[in-house]
Amino acid sequence: DERMITVNSITTDNDLDQFFKVNYTPLYNTFAKSIKVRDDVVNRIFALYTRLKDEDNTIYPTNMVNLEVRLTDDNTNITKTDDKIVLKTGTRIGYKDDNTLDDCIILTDDVEKQEIEYTTIGLMVVDKSPSSVAFYMNSISKSVTVSYR
Repeated sequence: DERMITVNSITTDNDLDQFFKVNYTPLYNTFAKSIKVRDDVVNRIFALYTRLKDEDNTIYPTNMVNLEVRLTDDNTNITKTDDKIVLKTGTRIGYKDDNTLDDCIILTDDVEKQEIEYTTIGLMVVDKSPSSVAFYMNSISKSVTVSYR
């Protein structure tokens, strides 16, 4: 279905699906499906589902994994506060150990590319209390200077 994005904004399931189809499907050879969970004056929340596959179209089984974030690491892709950890768009995530695929770590820029590696496609905010993870897509791709008179 090739419908247009609603008034150049991301407000519907279809808008988000089209955004991923144009911006991420060609780059990562993946498919994403979004479902609007909440839409009211307080929040607009979508759930996003994707399948991960390699160049041979083998689909990786996905599961919940632990993400170990070393707060002492000097990583420019991570911002830390008392109650949140923010991972910038493009942050690399890889497996901690080749023997098990249960634990992931944030990869710093000096780590070589791993055989299996993930990249955050939006701003990822991890709340420590209550425990939750949210992704934010910023559709603005340029800076604008505003002057008030």
